Amino acid sequence: MASVQASLAERNILASRVKQLGDLFAGDPEVARIEHRFGEDRDGDSSLFFKVFLTQKNPSNETVGRLSRQVLDAFLDVVRSEEFDIHSYVNFVSAQDDGN
Repeated sequence: MASVQASLAERNILASRVKQLGDLFAGDPEVARIEHRFGEDRDGDSSLFFKVFLTQKNPSNETVGRLSRQVLDAFLDVVRSEEFDIHSYVNFVSAQDDGN
C-alpha cells in the first residue's frame, strides 16, 4: 500500500481538534488528560495516535466502557481524521503509570 503522508496544515487542524476533544473531557474526574502524536502505522500510512490518561490506576470495567464510548463518539464528532484519510488509534492508560 502506498504511504499517505499528512500535510502540516492537516496536522495543525487535527492537533487543534484533539485539543478540543481534551477540553470536552477536562471536567471529567476520570480523565487526567488526552495527548496525541503523529506517526506511521504498520502499513506506513500517516496516522494519529492518541492516549487518554485515566486518573485511576485500576478503573472499573464500567468506567472504562463508559469512557471508551464517550471518547470515541466525541472523537468521531470532533476530530474527524477520516476527512484527511488519516488512520486513528486510541489507547487508554493510567496517568499513574506514565511517570508524570
